[in-house]
Amino acid sequence: MDINELIPKHKDDQKVIDGLKRLSFDELKPIIPELLEWLQDGNWPIAWPVAQILKPFADKITPEIINILKTNDGIWKNNILGYLARTTRDPVLLNEI
Repeated sequence: MDINELIPKHKDDQKVIDGLKRLSFDELKPIIPELLEWLQDGNWPIAWPVAQILKPFADKITPEIINILKTNDGIWKNNILGYLARTTRDPVLLNEI
């Protein structure tokens, strides 16, 4: 299966979630930037399931999280902080926050 087929196509694309849950971090890594985009609006039905998939790997995606924290998108930053960075122990990310 092409990993790109597991990138949600719309804000309620729940059919990809089961496939994403089966992937290891190394398998998810190429599509993490695209998955993070689905956390831009916490009201989207896809946001919470995607966040739950990424949460165990939050300390492994520090550069991607920091890039988001440097944007002007306050809602996206708030979602990232709430969904992923809340429990971080990564000193680099903690310093950025």
